[in-house]
Amino acid sequence: MQNTDEQMEKKIPNSLENVHSFAQSLWLFALKKARFVIDATSGNGYDTVFLAQNTPDETKIFAYDIQKRAIEEAKKN
Repeated sequence: MQNTDEQMEKKIPNSLENVHSFAQSLWLFALKKARFVIDATSGNGYDTVFLAQNTPDETKIFAYDIQKRAIEEAKKN
């Protein structure tokens, strides 16, 4: 049975979410010992929060984005 375009579009966000979760799980080991972390595309700030929640309290986290709107959104989160 062949998937329709609509069915494929519904699967893509879920697949991307799974890839994102998988990528985060790969970082967990290294983050436990991190002293400095850079989020070079802070976007909405969710990955920055993930970094903060999974690094030692003394870790310095630097979050950057070239889009002013993204920085404003990150500040809300």
